[in-house]
Amino acid sequence: MASSSCTADDTEIVFRAQALTKVYRMGEVEVHALRGIDLELPRGEFVVLLGPSGSGKSTLLNILGGLDTPTSGQVICGGRNLVAAGERELTEFRRHLVGFVFQFYNLIPSLTARENVAIVTEIARDPMPPEDALALVGLAERLDHFPSQLSGGEQQRVAIARAVVNKPLVLLLDEPLSALDYKLRKAMQIELKELRRKLGITFVFVTHDQEEAFSMSDRVIVMNNGVIEQVGTPVSVYEEPCNLYVARFVGEINIIDAEVVEPGDGRARVRTGGLDVFMRTGHAFRAGEKAHILLRPEDLRVETLKDLAEDPELEDIFARGRSIVGTVEETIYKGATYDVVVRLDAGGVVTATEFFNEDDETVYFRAGDRVAVSWVEGWEVVLPYEK
Repeated sequence: MASSSCTADDTEIVFRAQALTKVYRMGEVEVHALRGIDLELPRGEFVVLLGPSGSGKSTLLNILGGLDTPTSGQVICGGRNLVAAGERELTEFRRHLVGFVFQFYNLIPSLTARENVAIVTEIARDPMPPEDALALVGLAERLDHFPSQLSGGEQQRVAIARAVVNKPLVLLLDEPLSALDYKLRKAMQIELKELRRKLGITFVFVTHDQEEAFSMSDRVIVMNNGVIEQVGTPVSVYEEPCNLYVARFVGEINIIDAEVVEPGDGRARVRTGGLDVFMRTGHAFRAGEKAHILLRPEDLRVETLKDLAEDPELEDIFARGRSIVGTVEETIYKGATYDVVVRLDAGGVVTATEFFNEDDETVYFRAGDRVAVSWVEGWEVVLPYEK
């Protein structure tokens, strides 16, 4: 899979990881946390490592920060090979070039916010004043409050101020918002994006939350089982997943089995459930090869066969496009939207997301309705078949 879409020159690369592996040995059992990671992180980006528990994202973050060592491979940061560095050099690296923010704030209860931040300035080369760091995170009026006098969000801001007061080259954040409630977490996401813009440094943020990753990042790195599955902007990862794992992990997805009838340049003629059309694809297929058609629920349009029969213009639009026929199994109300679950005549089930009409208290589609499901040409993704 892709390791990086970065094309910046070496002066703009903060981290370069090459062939990183990490194996934890527990008796005779070996756990492969990282499996040959190649990665470049440009200066000034907000990068998110996204993946489920056990995917290797926190292990990778710890190695980048000099808190752990790989089993093999190398990490270059600021001209330093961290893998070859001694403990003294790693200590200097951690003190002056990186800042860390973790899920738990680790504030000293007996010290004020100002004093918790000032601890770091005592060992930094050219720190900013603690008051300036706290002002950056909106705590200029809470300098002399103790942790017990601060809310959870304010305590997390103190931890962030402590991490940036030494003017690091990069800020590493390991699920720092997971302990906060939903509204506070959303507010902190916005504040972190603004803080990165103010500081102009690289942020590397670990999360398993897709919405959090997409709302904050310039670039998303999707990880699974110790490997990088895909790297790209939030839009490219969501709209153009490179495999079924990414497609399923980063949102709801409909997967329709199909067969390639005729391969082409940048497209392929695909057949499924009475549909036989050319579809855009970046993959090279052979005639007769199985494939998957991927469609996001919000990209589907549903109309009853009755309405199509009564509206020739609408029927013509569906006939010219790409549509498949089925029966509504159920509708699921979600507030502003509702899902229409359709069992296709050719087999399989798809879900379409429709906007809810607030002027109509009833949901238009009913279980048992015969419907056609359509989408705009080019909105589908065609991938090689995976079992």
